[in-house]
Amino acid sequence: MCRSERGSNATLLSALGSGSETLRITKQLASELNKHVQSGSISDSVSGWFACVGSLVSSHDKPWNGFRVKSSTMKDMPSPLLRSFSGSLQRVLPASPTATYSTNAVVFKHTEVSGEAYYPGCTPWWNAITKEYGRFLSADSEFAKRSDSADPRALREDVIQTCSDNDDKQCPFEKFGIVINLMQAYCGETFHWYIEIWPRIAPFLPSLLADDAPSIAIHIGCKVQGYHRDFFELAGLNSSKVALIDEVPVFAKEVIIPTSGYSHSPLLNYWNLVSMREHVEQRIRVSTPVKLKERRKVLILVRDKPGGRRADSNYFSEQFLNDLSTGLNSTHDVETFRSSNDELMSCLLCQVRAIQSADVIIGSHGAGLSHLLFAKDKATVLERMTSDGDSGIYAELAFLVGSKYFPVAKNAKAKVYSDLIRFAESN
Repeated sequence: MCRSERGSNATLLSALGSGSETLRITKQLASELNKHVQSGSISDSVSGWFACVGSLVSSHDKPWNGFRVKSSTMKDMPSPLLRSFSGSLQRVLPASPTATYSTNAVVFKHTEVSGEAYYPGCTPWWNAITKEYGRFLSADSEFAKRSDSADPRALREDVIQTCSDNDDKQCPFEKFGIVINLMQAYCGETFHWYIEIWPRIAPFLPSLLADDAPSIAIHIGCKVQGYHRDFFELAGLNSSKVALIDEVPVFAKEVIIPTSGYSHSPLLNYWNLVSMREHVEQRIRVSTPVKLKERRKVLILVRDKPGGRRADSNYFSEQFLNDLSTGLNSTHDVETFRSSNDELMSCLLCQVRAIQSADVIIGSHGAGLSHLLFAKDKATVLERMTSDGDSGIYAELAFLVGSKYFPVAKNAKAKVYSDLIRFAESN
């Protein structure tokens, strides 16, 4: 909510008047909310508060014109399936992304501001675990000496006040102009990172990529691994643009916590996913001449890395590959995407391009199918279901990007796959 909209809150307060107990309580709650709105410290919607951020960053050393966000509309959907009939999914898809915003915060596994603390995606911790600061502070630090005995709330307020006073020597944490907090459970797991966490930066990409942006950090809340950096580089972000922070506390003049994207369901993360898909595709697009009568490509994701989870190389064996090729005659080339291929697995861009080039994608239920986010429009997806408890997340992901999806029984023969491919391509 921007300053120009705040007058409506005073009107609301006066309209409530006095009377019943319900009205009295409502007026009290509205009054408390109005204090926050008037202070400019919080707002709950990307469309509302992004326009205000420009004025809030005026304290930065370098003038900046604020966050810029491309709004999403139903007509922007890349999936033809979602546009194929009037009113499709308009009442099913979630609202556009939202975020929680505040100033002067310590960003950790939870985010602490004056008077309270938030654990992203969960309820507030009014007495947050500030004592955990101790292991990140030097032994002779005043705050470290107090961390075991001080009241957590009092210690939190002192830390925030000290860092807010622009005393960099006394502030126990590294300071950033803006921190986007993506901390979430399972941040070290591929599917959760790929589908739930990483896409949450999509609304902020225009600003993160701006040449005149102030110091910005992305706090992921777990140990930063190589693939975390690979995903940000895929979006055009590297260490020269933003700092990636693991679980170490940092101080933020402004903190932004995206409140969407936590769901295990790709459809409930729709806006972030399609925005990231479009952004990456535009960034890595390569113009190539169209080849006439080109053989179609079947790509099989094979888990054959020694010691890996859910190995399926015994199922997707050489015999299976030969039988599938025979069943498809000479119209398709069957290729494999193997987890044992270290060169391929160390190059995220190479993996994405392999998926983009496939007309048919085959794989067992598992994180490797998260790459479906970048499958080509109208590709055919065959998911081998490994157990009765396998969820429908990859069916949703295929639907989201406009692919044709078929679940396949765990022990189905190659002929089942070739028949399904023929059926999909004939319709």
